Amino acid sequence: MGLWPDAKRTSGQFQWLSCCVTVTVLLGCQPQAAEAPFSNYLSRLSLTLSVAIPDAPPASPLLPPTIADIRLSIPTSSLDSLDFLSVRGCALQTNIRKRSTDLSRQAKPSQRLLMTLEFLRLAPTCITQLHEKNNATLADRLQSFKVEQQGQLPALIFNATLGSEEYRAFWLPKSAPGAYPRARHGDSLAALHAINHHADHWLRGDYRTPEREFELLLGEVAGGEGGVLLQALSDQGDYLADADLLVQRHIRLESHCRIHASFSASRDLSMRIQEIFNASVSPFTVWVSERHKALAGPILDLESQLATILPSVYRHWIILRNYRAARGVSAPKKHMSQLMRLTDGCALE
Repeated sequence: MGLWPDAKRTSGQFQWLSCCVTVTVLLGCQPQAAEAPFSNYLSRLSLTLSVAIPDAPPASPLLPPTIADIRLSIPTSSLDSLDFLSVRGCALQTNIRKRSTDLSRQAKPSQRLLMTLEFLRLAPTCITQLHEKNNATLADRLQSFKVEQQGQLPALIFNATLGSEEYRAFWLPKSAPGAYPRARHGDSLAALHAINHHADHWLRGDYRTPEREFELLLGEVAGGEGGVLLQALSDQGDYLADADLLVQRHIRLESHCRIHASFSASRDLSMRIQEIFNASVSPFTVWVSERHKALAGPILDLESQLATILPSVYRHWIILRNYRAARGVSAPKKHMSQLMRLTDGCALE
């Protein structure tokens, strides 16, 4: 179900209004705060133009892909077969010992990423020490492991971020707060920017790892509003598409220039409806568009950084997600253009 299904999906405005009058006290049929701008506007537009609200099926929520469908397969590193005792005296020894345990092999993607980053950070010093001890064979082996781990790093970052349970939770549909988007569903924006900052440094060879902070950042992302925002934009697109149909039907079926007699009367009708839209709907659309612009930035940035290894299922999700978001963002401007058409073809006085 969408965020605003009731007023939008009936066969006509009078049926919906009578329902609310009858059962408001018992069932609370009045639209919630997040629903009210569009449901009220659509009802007022229908009454003003004398055209019934379209009976359209609600759009299904857009679910992010499952983790099993997008998680990248990363081969077990040959490093895991290395005896940690062979690098005694290196700080890297503890990292290799941890990686050799069964618990490590079952670690979350975020923990596997952090262990790899720790290895990449400590390996150069250990390689240098081994050369100083004339153990070139082991030094060369560690160098080979280091190159291998660097090659796997983008996939490890994807699995720990965009392909993680936390990022999927970010996109899952959630109930919006009554005053959304003024009252936000969590605040993951700072966390998204911070993770991008770390990913950028890791991909450029700076392997410092704020371990506890990284897990906390993922938790912030999981509680974020991506799903709320995407559903709001999807419903915004649906509602205003129905509003466009009302205008089109009025122009096509009701011969509105004859009804309103003159250009000035049609212009007054158009301006009156625009005033209703600006007063009731426009603030909501502006808030949602601003929130989309803010959140889309870090999401698209990380996807761009990892573009070369994104799985095909995830790429398809990007296309569907971006289409719904773009349709919702562009819907207000498109609807205002439709309202301007109310004066088309009407003779000047």
